Amino acid sequence: MRSTLAESVAAALRHAIFQGAYVCGERLVELSLAHEMNVSQNTVRDALRLLEQDGLVMKHARRGTFVRTYTPDEVREIYALWATLESLALRWALEAPAFAEQTYLAGLIAQFREHPVPEHRFRLHEAVLELADKPRTSELLRTIHNQARLLENLRPTREQAAMLARYEPWLEAITARDQDRALGVLNSLLSAAGEDIVVLLEDNPFER
Repeated sequence: MRSTLAESVAAALRHAIFQGAYVCGERLVELSLAHEMNVSQNTVRDALRLLEQDGLVMKHARRGTFVRTYTPDEVREIYALWATLESLALRWALEAPAFAEQTYLAGLIAQFREHPVPEHRFRLHEAVLELADKPRTSELLRTIHNQARLLENLRPTREQAAMLARYEPWLEAITARDQDRALGVLNSLLSAAGEDIVVLLEDNPFER
């Protein structure tokens, strides 16, 4: 029961972090969170351990738990891993017989085009994993997606909507089931996205 409750609390905190309620470098006070969420401090502690495994929070001895911060080198590594692993997943997804019959991805593409926000953008990437149907790759990539989602919160709001123009060639290639083009665009897309975040961090580095 406690484990299930901790997972629910972790899911709620994860969502709050993704929505920007807690930002990189912000301290997460266990007692305050326990009061806010009407759970025990031990449950919050267990939930934070789960988020630490996701790479979303970090613990500092005698200082507490904080929303994770990253160096430019770490950002480059995250986005490089994202591109490498998702290229594999995308290849498997496009080759899957079920791809031609599914309508779910088309719905997500339409949703992202109408509302180009990070939540809808990452749903597209999650859909690729579902269509690839490779559990081990999906498990690795979901951790990367969590970390990238946190980093993408650093992108100014005005730039979030502009991401749609960058994604259009990829969306078109996926829709056409053009594997070579989809893979090439994906790698360029994620490389550029990672460098955007690196520039933001170099201009405004985190205190560590």
